[in-house]
Amino acid sequence: MRIICVKMIFFVLFLLVGMKPMNAVYVPAPYLKYVSEITKSTGAEMEKEFDLVYIGGGGRMPNDVEEIDLKFIAYRKGTIKEAREIEVTGTEKLVKKINEHENLRPYLREYPVKADRAYISVAFRKKDNTRYSDGSVALAFQARNSLFYRQENPNTENLEPLFQESYEEALKIVKNEH
Repeated sequence: MRIICVKMIFFVLFLLVGMKPMNAVYVPAPYLKYVSEITKSTGAEMEKEFDLVYIGGGGRMPNDVEEIDLKFIAYRKGTIKEAREIEVTGTEKLVKKINEHENLRPYLREYPVKADRAYISVAFRKKDNTRYSDGSVALAFQARNSLFYRQENPNTENLEPLFQESYEEALKIVKNEH
């Protein structure tokens, strides 16, 4: 009987120690507010400059700010030239805003942030929200220091590679055009 009581007491203590209080309040990390300020303002600027629709932002922020990303839709046919300009201009704006935000700085995984931690993606769509399947750019995004351009295969409706270039190559091209 004594053994059962001791086991029961340990079990109850185990449950109590492992449980969070019912009235515990979630307190978001302070850097989430700063990231939101940056993504919203950059998203609004990009909408105006490139006639885009900002559909969201986020990133990788488990314990600090690793990456920040922005997603857009352009309701028109996409070309590699235009997609490149949106990607590079957006990435450079985002990097600049991240590095200039003094309140965010202590939470950054690395400072100064470089382009490999700021991501822009843009989907080119028809007004009915379907993709063009004529070989034009359907999606452009950055990953692993490269820009990737995808087209829709009209037979399978899957996205397939159209073109790829390093971020540095794309940056040079955009700078030379301006």
